[in-house]
Amino acid sequence: NPGSTFLLNLENRQFSSSYMYLDACKRGFLSAYRPVLFLDGCHIKTKFGGIILTAVGIDTNDCIYPIALAVLEVVSVDIEG
Repeated sequence: NPGSTFLLNLENRQFSSSYMYLDACKRGFLSAYRPVLFLDGCHIKTKFGGIILTAVGIDTNDCIYPIALAVLEVVSVDIEG
């Protein structure tokens, strides 16, 4: 899919985050779209954890266009105070 992007970030040879952008879906969404972009996220409930973030659009025929997807690790920090 020309024009699409996939990025993978590693820290110490371990997964940190990834990002995927689909150019064909973006172009299809822009050709017949409603001027609304939906953002959503959900937690990954496995022993590895993480969060999935998505950006989707809906066209005039109620078709869903997944424009971008990101998977991130969760970093927890204890704050003493």
